[in-house]
Amino acid sequence: MRKHTLKRLNVTRVGKATISAVVGLVVLALQACSAPQTYRSLTIDGSNAASTEQSVQRIVRSMPQSQQAEFLLALVKIQVHSGQQQAAALLHSDTAMQHVNYQFLGQQTHGLTYLQVIEQAKRLQ
Repeated sequence: MRKHTLKRLNVTRVGKATISAVVGLVVLALQACSAPQTYRSLTIDGSNAASTEQSVQRIVRSMPQSQQAEFLLALVKIQVHSGQQQAAALLHSDTAMQHVNYQFLGQQTHGLTYLQVIEQAKRLQ
């Protein structure tokens, strides 16, 4: 998406960062390889941004590719729901992982498993 289009949408700086985050999460999902299904019992350590990032990446890397997109989109939905970003502009960036708000995401997902993240995102409808 071009800069002038983003300005037209009046996307905030935080919104642009979230857009970047979504794309990075999708890239991470595509790059991660399938692993044993231990992902269902792994939890997110939301103590700080770094621990949140590491635990999200650990879960994604341990899950089958068929489950990754749903999980990553659920995390994004949890982050966006707080009202900090504009959902309309989410999927239009290519540097997402650099701008994920892992501090905020950790606060929302600390201690949750894969299934709990999916369920929490469903309740945010």
